[in-house]
Amino acid sequence: MSCNTASIEQQLVDLLGSAASYNDKGVEWCGHSSGKVAEMQAEFHQGQLVLAQQIGAERLGQELLSAIESGAASRDWTGRYATLAEQVLGVRRSRA
Repeated sequence: MSCNTASIEQQLVDLLGSAASYNDKGVEWCGHSSGKVAEMQAEFHQGQLVLAQQIGAERLGQELLSAIESGAASRDWTGRYATLAEQVLGVRRSRA
């Protein structure tokens, strides 16, 4: 695995975690309207799709890929898909 692939995998794990954090508490903290929430989730979805394409379906596995493609991962508030990505990709979330 090249450093570039590792970096992309890290970005995906972190983005999935960011989406979950936003959906769980960030929406309220930011006071976003339903329209702004939908906009943010669409941005998470687009970013996840781009990174997933770069990583490849085989590496991601069907469950994670389906969640990303369907948009479920961009609406997740539990962190389930970030945890799944950590397991599948062998990458831990960055702690800022």
